[in-house]
Amino acid sequence: MSEQAEVVQEEPASKSGKIKIIIKGALIILLIVGAEVIAAAYFLPSGHDTETLARELAAAKAGESGPAHAGAVEESTQSTEPLTEFELGTFNVTKYNPETEKTLVIDFELYAAVPTAEGDEFHEQLESNRNRLREQIIITVHASETADLTEAGLGLIKRKILEKTNRALGKPLAREILLSKFNFVER
Repeated sequence: MSEQAEVVQEEPASKSGKIKIIIKGALIILLIVGAEVIAAAYFLPSGHDTETLARELAAAKAGESGPAHAGAVEESTQSTEPLTEFELGTFNVTKYNPETEKTLVIDFELYAAVPTAEGDEFHEQLESNRNRLREQIIITVHASETADLTEAGLGLIKRKILEKTNRALGKPLAREILLSKFNFVER
């Protein structure tokens, strides 16, 4: 009988030992994952850093060098050179979101501000690439998030459209994108 009593006493001790090992393992895994999350948050660039890098890359692609020109690129986009507005078209984009089972209807008129000296070249490029440009604008708006469409200045949408416009034209002729009669309805 004494052997049975010892066996009964050993089983609860071994179960609690197994539980302790599992808890220790879970804690170690949580510590490792937590450390990785903190390290990732520390090393991810901020929005300002990303914007600065984008300007530097645009300057490098245009044949300019390094961060010294990043300020010059920013200054050139904010210069006081006379700009002419060109109509890019009226757009009606319908976007269905299956997650919310709602349809978004986005209507707007789009204009590009171009330096007056480059107006003729812009007009020629616009006419020869109008359909390609229209497609890029529709895809950009269709791929945008609802938060981007409800932003007060629509800054992200404008920057994306400006980038796609200049890429479709093959040359950075447009300096600014202007949205007029912007209407955003969720049904």
